[in-house]
Amino acid sequence: MADPKKKVNPIAELRAMDDNALAQKIAELQKELVEQHRANKANELPSAAVIKKTRRTIAIARTLLKERTIAVAAQAMPANDQLEAQKEQEK
Repeated sequence: MADPKKKVNPIAELRAMDDNALAQKIAELQKELVEQHRANKANELPSAAVIKKTRRTIAIARTLLKERTIAVAAQAMPANDQLEAQKEQEK
């Protein structure tokens, strides 16, 4: 049985998602952030620290998505270099 006191690691949770799910999670968190700002202005939010936590989670998710994009581009680059080398040889 899981320990109820054990904290869930949001980074591990986000890393486990695929790109589409991660993009959806970012959109969901952004909507949640807007709602939290509204609630904070109306003094309905118990703690403003929730806003900071949501902003940080969005930043982590965006960073993970960007890392994946860069990794895919880096894998494609050698293939592009080979194509350019073949084109030069054909000239």
